[in-house]
Amino acid sequence: MFDPTPWHDLLAEWLGDRDITFLEAFQRTNRVLVLTCSSNSSTGGEPLLLHYRSAPNVLIRSAVLCSSAMPYLLPPQPLLVKDPETGEISQYTGGGAFASDNSYFMDGSLQADTPQQGLGEMFHAHVFITSQVNPHIIPFFFWNKGEAGRPLNFWREWRGGFLLSSLEVFLKEDLRKNARLVSELELLPQHYSADWSRLFLQTFDGNITVTPPTLKLWYITQILKNPTPAVMRDYFQEGRQMVFPKMEMIRLRFKIDNAITRLHRAVQARWRVAPLNRPYPVSREESEDNGESPASSLEMMRSEAGRYTLRRRTSPRKSSRK
Repeated sequence: MFDPTPWHDLLAEWLGDRDITFLEAFQRTNRVLVLTCSSNSSTGGEPLLLHYRSAPNVLIRSAVLCSSAMPYLLPPQPLLVKDPETGEISQYTGGGAFASDNSYFMDGSLQADTPQQGLGEMFHAHVFITSQVNPHIIPFFFWNKGEAGRPLNFWREWRGGFLLSSLEVFLKEDLRKNARLVSELELLPQHYSADWSRLFLQTFDGNITVTPPTLKLWYITQILKNPTPAVMRDYFQEGRQMVFPKMEMIRLRFKIDNAITRLHRAVQARWRVAPLNRPYPVSREESEDNGESPASSLEMMRSEAGRYTLRRRTSPRKSSRK
């Protein structure tokens, strides 16, 4: 296994601040960083989503190590917490299922590589852009019906032909079936309290999934090595090439999101109501407090909805003469 001690110093150098927390990073950049980690508890448990709301005082460097602690490569790591008043660093002890000797965590991809449900509940996210480069997952992303940026020719319905596409689907689904059977019968050993079948049974894709076009053997040999600046430049360049075919789809998603945001702000400015989840008065008392009657509020709601309603244009009917 790797020694985690040098990684603390390396992460501190990359972050620029050794003891920066999730909340401090959000206050400096106004960007949300979310990391996942799994519990080393023998009873399992839901994966943890670490960000400035759920873990404001957790050190980012300790969260990165926990999120990277793959069994047999890096031992489970503790989460470090900074006291916001004194600045003292202590180990997270947790509570309930994560108390005492279970306060060590490992790679979150063992349970939730793409925690879409948790992100949706916490940040109201509905569209997910996923970058997937795990070598054991890339072979499962074969779009036999075409994908954004790589559509099929108009005279072909299946990539590689129907026989090869059906064989690919059969092999893929057979592997998933066997992994699910092994998981249900608990045939795999529970090393580090991890269900290894989850590495294949999770949902790894998103609404927009970015993957490399091919899986190169050279990348697999470089997994356990520190990348050099030249290798990092190659990674960045290939990452750009992976995103370019999906740019139009990403642009359209953002266009819809921006339109809804503008609509929401216009309605808020019209009704002079601040909360996001209550854009209009819900009771007579609240309407009177805002200086409006329920009838006027209802009329404003109808007028605003009418302004932003998409109407289908119909062509005028041709009059026929008898």
